[in-house]
Amino acid sequence: MAEVKAFLFTAPGKLSIPGMILSGIILFFVSRIAVSLIGTALGKYIANREQKEVRNKRRVITLTHLAGSASKYAIYGVALLIFLNLCRVNTSTLIATAGIGSLAIAMGAQEIIKDFLNGFFIIFDDQFAVGEYVECADKKGYVASLGFRATVIRDFDGTLHTIPNSAIRIVTNRGRGRKRAKVVVPIDRSEDPDRAIAAIDGAAKSLKEIYPNATTEVWGVTDFIANGYEITVVAWDEARYQFDLEYDLRKAIAKAMNAQNINIPIARYAGPLKGEVK
Repeated sequence: MAEVKAFLFTAPGKLSIPGMILSGIILFFVSRIAVSLIGTALGKYIANREQKEVRNKRRVITLTHLAGSASKYAIYGVALLIFLNLCRVNTSTLIATAGIGSLAIAMGAQEIIKDFLNGFFIIFDDQFAVGEYVECADKKGYVASLGFRATVIRDFDGTLHTIPNSAIRIVTNRGRGRKRAKVVVPIDRSEDPDRAIAAIDGAAKSLKEIYPNATTEVWGVTDFIANGYEITVVAWDEARYQFDLEYDLRKAIAKAMNAQNINIPIARYAGPLKGEVK
């Protein structure tokens, strides 16, 4: 026992070089075990929490990776400080030097740091996700990608907008919850409103075959126009179906009106005809 102690220590409380090497190896393996255990525990906690709130898989993976990386760096950082103390290195000076260096880097990379911080909170707070229709930083479209540095939005004509996360202040997320599709139908004044409403209502209800969770409602005659009146109908369904639902609703109404010979107002051109002298 005395020989082992003499091999590991040069003096009470002071490790020899073999003792330092052995301590470093032990700290390394202990740190790896701690990283694995903490990473697994955090992953299970995040997965269970997100599953209860019906979050998307991408968000779970992102948060799990982020939490695992943060815990790994923290554990290895503490282990390194312990090892340096065992090696009789003044860690206070190192920490102070590192702090000054970090401050200098931070001063020169404020925007990048803002991007990463804001990106972290966007992902952590689940403000929006890939595939959702959003409005932010004066741009609107579908989220093509979401990262800690920037968000990429694709608008309706296919243009990609790369937006630094630090520029995102207010987000309007139109990709969640039930959304409304609204169609205003012009009807000729000679048509019976009750017959027109019944035809439109039947057309709207027929959408149940395509959208089983959709709900529809005919508001009735909502306005008068030249040579007729307007009937408004709305349908509600999941946000991802909003535009398709509106298009199919218009088509169903057009078919129903054609089948029952319900006319729309005829536009009368007030100007001179082609070739006519005014």
